[in-house]
Amino acid sequence: MVYDHLISSTPPTQSSSNQPKDADPKAPAPLPPPALDSWERIDAIVLQWIYGTISNDLVQTILKKDTTAFHAWTALADLFNDSKATRAVYLKTKFANTRLDNFPNMHAYCQELKILADQLANVDSPVDDKDLVIQLVTGLNEQYEGIGAIIQNTEPLPSFHAARSKVTMEEQKKAHQAALAISSAGTALHATTTKPDNSASFEYRSEPGDRGRGRGRGRSRGRGRGRNNWG
Repeated sequence: MVYDHLISSTPPTQSSSNQPKDADPKAPAPLPPPALDSWERIDAIVLQWIYGTISNDLVQTILKKDTTAFHAWTALADLFNDSKATRAVYLKTKFANTRLDNFPNMHAYCQELKILADQLANVDSPVDDKDLVIQLVTGLNEQYEGIGAIIQNTEPLPSFHAARSKVTMEEQKKAHQAALAISSAGTALHATTTKPDNSASFEYRSEPGDRGRGRGRGRSRGRGRGRNNWG
């Protein structure tokens, strides 16, 4: 029913007779065509659906008084076809410049490549699976040179899904190795900081005899001077 409103702008007309004159009188009468008010109501619903699924800029571009769903749909198709070549150039440039360094992880990088490939297919500029794999390898950084070389030297090239699985597993392996290195470094640091320092427990102590002699001489000198001064 929705499709009928997108391929034709002519509402049904109410026939004066539901059965042709030359029809078999014994045959059941055909169903009557939908009433005009019903067609207009459904067309308005389809039109609102179109307006609700496009951007405001496009709505303002195709919005016309007393238009139908067919005319709105046709206007959108014309706009899309007119800008198809321009959008294809933009998407191809973006696809060729997609690099892993611009994404937080391998999953986001591969997902962006797939989205761009799908968008190029929508503008009649499809990217085959081989080119998708080549771009995936091209956009890898130095950290993944090894797995990139393995993929590009495989004959025949693996599918995009297989290549994505390989680079994702490589990322997980590198993350695991980094976690182990951090854990080992932390263990070594903890062992170093908790090792007892024998030099800190050393304390200088003088001989008991030295301390006694020193105190004795001091007291003696002090008392001797005092007696001489008062004498």
